[in-house]
Amino acid sequence: MAQKIRRFEDRISEELKDPGFRKHYEAYDLPVRLAMQIAQLRQRKKMTQAQLAKKIGVRQQFVAR
Repeated sequence: MAQKIRRFEDRISEELKDPGFRKHYEAYDLPVRLAMQIAQLRQRKKMTQAQLAKKIGVRQQFVAR
């Protein structure tokens, strides 16, 4: 019995048809994408987490999350 291997994108597309799943996915998707964009921009500017934290007035642990 060969199992069909599905891509992550295909699985998500299928799961998003469920309104309950979609609601929770959308609630967590935006913060995760935003955090990833912040990390990418910080790295592009060659800033450490500590430098970014100091610049925005928070502790480094906050930036790490």
